[in-house]
Amino acid sequence: MNPRPLPAGRTSYSTRRTPQQARGQETYERILVTAEKVLVREGFKGPILTSPATADLRGLLLYDSAKCQEEDAAYANRKGFSEHQPALPLYDERDVERALRLVKAVARDTWFEPAAGVRCRFHDAGHMLGSSFIEIEVTVADGLRRIVFSGDVGRFDAPLYHDPVPAPACDYLICESTYGD
Repeated sequence: MNPRPLPAGRTSYSTRRTPQQARGQETYERILVTAEKVLVREGFKGPILTSPATADLRGLLLYDSAKCQEEDAAYANRKGFSEHQPALPLYDERDVERALRLVKAVARDTWFEPAAGVRCRFHDAGHMLGSSFIEIEVTVADGLRRIVFSGDVGRFDAPLYHDPVPAPACDYLICESTYGD
């Protein structure tokens, strides 16, 4: 919890996790991305699978976000309120450059197999350009399990975006909750 109000235009404060806090990111083989953020600072080197539109927008969004991260860390250091000394950005431009080299676009509505026994496909979430939700089928001992993971979902009849595609039937539905209310 931050003891001071956020500066105008900021939605969060930056702190950097230590490698010990990263909890084994180096064991991940692949990352499926539904929006525009991913961290590679802790050593992830596998493919980052995402929709073509998200792949196209990643550079613009991640470089801008990295600049905001760096500014937030500098502000926290000037004001002295971070629990980390010094406060560091979660990622910077060098991390963005590494992340962009790992991005692999996968067409929406097309099944792909990121690992043995796992099939996935992206569907239009209608939230922002390139946003998707992921349908995942996992082979288990007694058959298949279908998991749907959704980040933010858009609204219908929005002037700039497609309507969100209805989620398919699933065994497990995992939804992002940005605001928690």
